[in-house]
Amino acid sequence: MTFTVALSTFFSLLSIFCGAAALALPVIALVRRKNAPAFAAASMGLCAISLLGQIFEYNNRVNVQDWSALLDTSYAVLFCAAVLVALALVLNIAACLRAGKQ
Repeated sequence: MTFTVALSTFFSLLSIFCGAAALALPVIALVRRKNAPAFAAASMGLCAISLLGQIFEYNNRVNVQDWSALLDTSYAVLFCAAVLVALALVLNIAACLRAGKQ
């Protein structure tokens, strides 16, 4: 059971840090106005890794049959994933458009 908790913690932290980095990179690209396509690609890659972390977390909970945790968190995870992808897309498009104007 301890290994399962460690895996759950790892996947949750991976998801949080990659999601935060996915949102920070386009902001950095907006400020610096350089290498926006490279920052956008890295940002979307981190966004994908963040979402994969959540999928692995759900798989971990299915393996230990923690159905109540899955039922309690499914809508919140869905909402957060949608917000992460939408914000990452908007910020990356803005960074690329701003860099393209120069």
